[in-house]
Amino acid sequence: MKPSVELLLNMYSKLQGDRGVWTNMWQDIRDLVRPNASDFYDQATNPGQVRTEKMYDGTPAWALQMLASALNSFLTSPIERWFNFTLEGNTKFLDSGSRLWLETVADITYSEYSRPVVAYNSSVHECYMDVAGFGTSIFYQTYDPMEGHLVFKTVPLADCYLLENANGHVDGIFRKLGMTKRQLIGRFTEATLPKKILDDKDMNKRYEVIHIVLPRDDRDIQKITKTNMAFASYWICKDTGDMLDESGFMEFPYHVPRWEKVAGETYGRSPAMTCMPDIKMLNQMSKVVIKAAQKVIDPPLMVPDDGFLLPIKTSPGSLMFYTSGSQDRVEPLKSGGDIEIGLEMMNQRREHIIKCFYVDWLLMQKENIEMTATEVLDRRQEKMQLMAPMIGRLQTELLGPQLARSYNLLTRAGKIPPPPRRLSGAKMKLEYVSPAVKAQYGTKMTQLNQFTQALIPISQLDPTVMDIVNTDAMAEEMADITNVSRKILRTPDEITARRESRQQQQNAVTQGAMAKNSADIVKTLADAQSQGG
Repeated sequence: MKPSVELLLNMYSKLQGDRGVWTNMWQDIRDLVRPNASDFYDQATNPGQVRTEKMYDGTPAWALQMLASALNSFLTSPIERWFNFTLEGNTKFLDSGSRLWLETVADITYSEYSRPVVAYNSSVHECYMDVAGFGTSIFYQTYDPMEGHLVFKTVPLADCYLLENANGHVDGIFRKLGMTKRQLIGRFTEATLPKKILDDKDMNKRYEVIHIVLPRDDRDIQKITKTNMAFASYWICKDTGDMLDESGFMEFPYHVPRWEKVAGETYGRSPAMTCMPDIKMLNQMSKVVIKAAQKVIDPPLMVPDDGFLLPIKTSPGSLMFYTSGSQDRVEPLKSGGDIEIGLEMMNQRREHIIKCFYVDWLLMQKENIEMTATEVLDRRQEKMQLMAPMIGRLQTELLGPQLARSYNLLTRAGKIPPPPRRLSGAKMKLEYVSPAVKAQYGTKMTQLNQFTQALIPISQLDPTVMDIVNTDAMAEEMADITNVSRKILRTPDEITARRESRQQQQNAVTQGAMAKNSADIVKTLADAQSQGG
């Protein structure tokens, strides 16, 4: 049944109350770590307004930038494709046509992400900033049929309220937007806009609009209309209590990654929350040390109460008059504070914040120790393996749903070529080949190389030991680990044909050599007989 506007607004109010316990923590992160995010208390901010008034140390904001940039580079590289499309089950014996189609689909999807108008790279970087800062991010994806391309956007967490299903996956969202009358007329038809809005002469008056996306469990799966899709979409004007539009989505259009999640909680937790005590302490210590430094550089003055004519002037070249014959002088007040102790304690807090945001791992600081390229690679692999839980959650909640929806949107838009008939009914799956995943698989490649190197000395004693190695399987395994393009690999049929051709050539050479040897023997016997041998 279609929910009423009253029911939806009641759900919205309930979600606002439930999310209230997070607001104070998010606001602290917004003030001290992520100042460019939206305010969680709906405080009005003008375009261009300074948002760093409460920050006295930039280390937390810098650490967040480093982590977000590293995630963007290691997970969704803008310079190389970081995913493959493959099929479930054994794919080693796929024919060349099927392999080519899968790689073509991946290339089309990645090229769509690379288009500047799609704004994928900038939007996903904001997404990483939010998920590493607030623990939760809202990534929106749709398709613009007029322009003919995908559209990505990171939605402010401050404007969103989430719902989870029984499996702990976010499948419902209430998102508030402030829209002017002019924007409402451009987005909706005048027939659906309430009379109160249409009669308002102020085109710039703002109204609170709520976009609601919920799963439609009672739909008819054999019927596809805008009001019978897998997810229902409602637009409600909260100020007037009217339904502005109802439609739907085939897939959930919002992707909601969470850095880490505590059982029973809908919203995620982040590195910024882990080190928030240190962030607050560092901010307060910076404020105190700045004041102490000001007192040292420009200290307060001690002045006799009756020896000088006020006011006291401290600018260069100024004159101060005092009573003739008096021994009183203007002297600075020495506070006796030790700024070095404050700086040392601040550095300790900075180091802990940097570690909480994994910056010490990501920058691979050598700590004045010379390392070989192999040692650097080993350390990088070790760090990426330790980050596997966070990377796995981002792949599950962000990248996987994102790529699945992108494939469906591009397919419905006619940009994906139809699959070969032999793939009919097959299930596709994702395979990540980002730098982060390659680093985690690097250990496997190292083990293969070590195993091969260990067999070489033994083979010099007994060459038959190499029979244990299935070289075809090893080459296939190395190709998978290093993400070699399937376009340059031959299919099993092509490999068999080449080997049969090579064997035939070898057989022909062997038979020719045997025939020549036979002819030589016959000639030798004939010569011997002619000479009476």
